[in-house]
Order: sequence, then C-alpha cells, then structure tokens
Amino acid sequence: MSRFTIPECPRSLNVQMRWHWGLRRAYSEQWQWYLRTNKLLWQELSVKAKVKITLMHSRLYDKDNAYGACKVLVDAMKKQRLIVDDTAEWLDLEVQQGKEPHKSRYTIVEIELA
Repeated sequence: MSRFTIPECPRSLNVQMRWHWGLRRAYSEQWQWYLRTNKLLWQELSVKAKVKITLMHSRLYDKDNAYGACKVLVDAMKKQRLIVDDTAEWLDLEVQQGKEPHKSRYTIVEIELA
C-alpha cells in the first residue's frame, strides 16, 4: 500500500460547481501537480485499485458532497495514470473525513492494489 499527504483539502462540490470553467480547470491542474510531486511513490497501475481518501478539514461535508469534492482528485489520478479508470470495474473508492483547524487542513491518499 502507498500513502501520502497532500497539503490541501478539496473544496466542496457545491462550491466547485459555482466556479467559472476557467477556475475549475486551474483547480484541476493544481491537483495534478500535487500528484506529480508524489508520483515517485507510485507505480503505474494496470489492475483494480482500492483508494481511500481522508479529508481532514474544519467543516465536515455531507456524504454526497464529500465524494463529489474528491472528484477533482480522482480525475487527477486518472490523468496521471495512477489508476486505470474511475469506473467501479477499476476503482473501489472510500472517502472519510476528520476534523482539523481550518489552517491545518490536508488530504491523505492511500492506494492498495486489489
């Protein structure tokens, strides 16, 4: 299993949906850079992966918003070829949340080959 921490927590899906498309694109590229800096820890996958994302932030999202917020991260993982695809055939995704002060928010990503 590989594990790393990203020094940011994805914004709520409700917030992301209100953004201009250009801002959403820049935000997506930012998450791809977070993955590129940690890519040395990963091997390119060609099998189903189990991914656990833990959001550590000050305000807990409801369940559908938590999974929606992680879409930017899952899409970045797919673009960086860290997962084959984000369909149920190739990805078993679990999203958890924890409380941290606003200025100390971060995201933990754990990946395990199925």
